[in-house]
Amino acid sequence: MAVVISAWLATQLPAPLAGTRRAIAVDGKTLRGSRTGDTVARHVLATAGR
Repeated sequence: MAVVISAWLATQLPAPLAGTRRAIAVDGKTLRGSRTGDTVARHVLATAGR
């Protein structure tokens, strides 16, 4: 799953300038109280790129 998400994120940013590197910060959370007896907990993912 991480490979798929990384590949998709890489397509969302413009190509880095020559001699520089691309950086993407990723943060994920599980939403407290979102799991019930018959559903899995919800997750959110936030990203920021430079």
